[in-house]
Amino acid sequence: MGYQCEIVLCLSPDGQEAFNKHARETAEKLQAEEFKAFTEFLANPTERLDAEGATLRFWSWRTWHKDVPEWRIMRNIMDLLEPGQILFYSVGQDLDDIERQGLITTILSICIWSERSLLPHKRRVHQHRLIRHNF
Repeated sequence: MGYQCEIVLCLSPDGQEAFNKHARETAEKLQAEEFKAFTEFLANPTERLDAEGATLRFWSWRTWHKDVPEWRIMRNIMDLLEPGQILFYSVGQDLDDIERQGLITTILSICIWSERSLLPHKRRVHQHRLIRHNF
């Protein structure tokens, strides 16, 4: 099954535009299986919120590591974005496994409340929401 994470991707309005551009360019170069995995991943977040042109996508308990095609594709696209266009988090099974990329200033921030037990497989996210926050 692989390593499971909760994933949050928030894009500013210009970040969403840049992400879409890079995703289209990347999609043209993918093999059919990779293209299918990538498009299904993007199209099926656990939750998607849009506010003032910014977009938040949240995926719960997804396999997320370098051997997963959508991980490699997303990493490549996210690395092309400016820090102010993106805010990305992945929260892994281990309590100290948190990855962050980017910083969206004065637009949006993500608040995620997680309930964690000592056994990672019993962890569950019980509330997530988008809030306005200035850094």
